[in-house]
Amino acid sequence: MKTLKIAYSNILILLLAGGLWGLTTCNEAAVTSPPTPAPDPTAELQKVVEDYIATYQAREDWGKLLSFYSDSLYFIDINMKYEFHDKTGFMEFYDWPNPQFSKLTPDQEHFLVEDLIVKDNTAIIKGRFQPFYWKGDLKEWTELFTMWLHFDDDHKIIRQYDFIKYPKQFLPE
Repeated sequence: MKTLKIAYSNILILLLAGGLWGLTTCNEAAVTSPPTPAPDPTAELQKVVEDYIATYQAREDWGKLLSFYSDSLYFIDINMKYEFHDKTGFMEFYDWPNPQFSKLTPDQEHFLVEDLIVKDNTAIIKGRFQPFYWKGDLKEWTELFTMWLHFDDDHKIIRQYDFIKYPKQFLPE
């Protein structure tokens, strides 16, 4: 019987010790917060690209659109054969403030996105322009376009390649 009492005592001590250890482990887990995960650079860039697209689609805030670009922007429009090595040339080419342009309605998106890929420091946007007025004439450039945007570490566009299928009358000879 004495052996049985010792065995019960040892089991009781083990159970109590295990229970107390479990309680301290639980308490420590409750007090210690998990480490904060590092920000996902692609997710951050995804937000910037979505804001860029929304700004471009609205085509109302020229200053905001320009804020996405680095001053040392390298820009190429492949089909028009335009190439600029700074933001100034890009500004003259895009020329949003030109009053000759207007959307069909103020709330119309200037283009629709059909595909978007954001990886590392690059975004690829594939879409179609919506009809618009240029110099009072209705323009319907509904062919696909693709834009490649390359960003620096501050999420500013440093290189842009436009692949736009323009109507023949706009293309250089």
